[in-house]
Amino acid sequence: MASRTFSRSLRAARQIAAVPAVQQRTFIAARSIARTAVKAAVSGPSQQVRGVKTIDFAGVSEEVHERADWPQAKLLEYFKNDTFALIGYGSQGHGQGLNLRDNGLNVIVGVRKNGKSWTDAIQDGWVPGKNLFEVDEAITRGTIVMNLLSDAAQSETWPAIKPQLVEGKTLYFSHGFSPVFKDLTKVDVPKNIDVILVAPKGSGRTVRSLFREGRGINSSFAVYQDVTGKAEEKAVAMGVAVGSGYLYKTTFEKEVCSDLYGERGCLMGGIHGMFLAQYEVLRERGHSPSEAFNETVEEATQSLYPLIGNYGMDWMFEACSTTARRGAIDWTPRFKDALKPVFNSLYDAVKDGSETKRSLEYNSAPDYREKYEAELEEIRNLEIWRAGSIPRTEDELAGTEWMGRTPAKPIMRFWFKCENLQRVGAFKVRGAFHAVEKLKREPGWKEGGGNHAQALALAARESGIPAHVVMPSISPASKIAATKGYGASVYFSGSTAPEREQIAAEVIEKTGARLVPPYDHPDIILGQGTVGLELQAQASEMISEAAARGSIQNSPTTPESALPHNGRFPPPGKTRLDAIMAPVSGGGLLSGIALSAEGTGTAVFGAEPSFEGADETRRSYITGERIAQVSSLTIADGLRAPVGVLPWGIMYERGLVKQIFAVTEQEIKKTLKLVLERMKMVVEPSGVVPLAVALWNEDFRSLVEQEGGEDGWDIGLVFSGGNIAVDALVKLYGS
Repeated sequence: MASRTFSRSLRAARQIAAVPAVQQRTFIAARSIARTAVKAAVSGPSQQVRGVKTIDFAGVSEEVHERADWPQAKLLEYFKNDTFALIGYGSQGHGQGLNLRDNGLNVIVGVRKNGKSWTDAIQDGWVPGKNLFEVDEAITRGTIVMNLLSDAAQSETWPAIKPQLVEGKTLYFSHGFSPVFKDLTKVDVPKNIDVILVAPKGSGRTVRSLFREGRGINSSFAVYQDVTGKAEEKAVAMGVAVGSGYLYKTTFEKEVCSDLYGERGCLMGGIHGMFLAQYEVLRERGHSPSEAFNETVEEATQSLYPLIGNYGMDWMFEACSTTARRGAIDWTPRFKDALKPVFNSLYDAVKDGSETKRSLEYNSAPDYREKYEAELEEIRNLEIWRAGSIPRTEDELAGTEWMGRTPAKPIMRFWFKCENLQRVGAFKVRGAFHAVEKLKREPGWKEGGGNHAQALALAARESGIPAHVVMPSISPASKIAATKGYGASVYFSGSTAPEREQIAAEVIEKTGARLVPPYDHPDIILGQGTVGLELQAQASEMISEAAARGSIQNSPTTPESALPHNGRFPPPGKTRLDAIMAPVSGGGLLSGIALSAEGTGTAVFGAEPSFEGADETRRSYITGERIAQVSSLTIADGLRAPVGVLPWGIMYERGLVKQIFAVTEQEIKKTLKLVLERMKMVVEPSGVVPLAVALWNEDFRSLVEQEGGEDGWDIGLVFSGGNIAVDALVKLYGS
């Protein structure tokens, strides 16, 4: 563990940093951008308000039922005497069940005791004996039986379920598969009960996430059997209750045909087939794996498809070059003519039950899980998807310092500490608030780069202390404006440390201000160290959860069915990070994190740009002598300062930072683009340097591969700041 003295100091610094101006909740995991949602988002009044409408389009008139018809109070009154018995807790069971519960309705879950679904349900707050039961008891207790088992499981369990569906109950499905193909599934529903369907057009996770955001998913609804004369009304009410926004009327047969057809066509099977065909042709015609992947999958999924989803196909065409637009429009009818016969054959196979028969036979086989995993493994090992992973080919290392090496293929799970979400857009606010707390009622002065300038200006304003800030004249305009906006007096200097120190001395002499350096000061280091404390605590909790989830997912029913560990989850029992990587410039942040991790077993690494000698800390590690001056115009403008005396002593002389790695300007740009497009986050170039190292630096990747092995490493990465102007992005990537 870290020394008690330092631990106490960091706790004190963290208390100071916990004022409202310092946002501590800046942590995200790869699995989720937002771990929890605001409870109010699911209350009736805060949901989207919608009305009823009739759509007349292409000669077809459709009545669309909308959420506004069924506010929460009306739902509670309508279902006041009902108990929803949710059978099965897979994707749809999870999403619909939690939505029903959050709507205040009486819902219970029925699954096999002590199985995976039972464990999952308990983790979601269902209580055995209260609202979690075995299947038979749940059906007995329920008035509306929601059969959300898999298609194969519905067929297998039907002989046991059917006798319990007595008069007065309602049977609910979210897929028409079983009753429509009853000759194959043997699911012949009793004649004396209502049978209804609500089919959300998305996964259960999407049903849940849209509901928690106060929105709703599109769903279709249908009535298979109406004994009471109220089946349609009940289906619409249930559709809203489980999280639908719009509800379109259909039939069981149309729902199952369109669903199976879509999954095998454009939604999954067809699109994968087209990806493979285009990729293989490019490879056969001499294109590299990376080029073939980027032109087939990367640009489609990350750039063009989102445009279609958000704005429409015509908008996507309009957003492309005239050359691309002309070719796409010309080739569309040729693809349509070539593919339509295939789609007609597919629909026939769905309609005549061939696809149902195939699905039931395959998914009911005792070795189904092993065969399925083998098929997935075959897909994972296809060249197209291996080309899409980060590891590069030997050809792609040509011309780099790693030319001739076999690219490393480490297993890494990233946990991000998003200091770009701080009020001033950077971690600097932590050290500034801690230092200013020590200077209450005294004038303050600070010299350094833009993020710390904003942080000190804000901290001084919140404390009622005047701030005089010296900034390099080449600082980004947005950082200068923000610093002035917080009320600081700004003085400009050259870009080197001696130039800043000269102006600083003049300001001190004139104003009598106290020096608050940006990184080379114990109070600053202690404040920045709270990043490490929070990251380790938050990651520990989530790593433990992920390890437990992976253990459950991979737990075999028999020794022969054990699944190989694939690195997607931490190994069972794991509770901490293997490593933390943060940017290094002056070293206040990195040295503070290193102190917070001392004695924990978590290794700490630094990351910096290599452009024009900006990797002076890495070079200092090689020689053992601190390089005191650096002059670089790297795009990572927050990492242009030399490492300070105090941080150097902590990092190198005490050996608390294991190694420093560097990346090129191009690698920083590629990583910044990745974060913007994939994670939908605004991070400045300095902030993505640690992630760039993890993705592109072969020395670091080889280290992880060797030390992490098959289990891999859980790595905490610090996004240190998010202060970048739109015009700066335009300059980086062009118009």
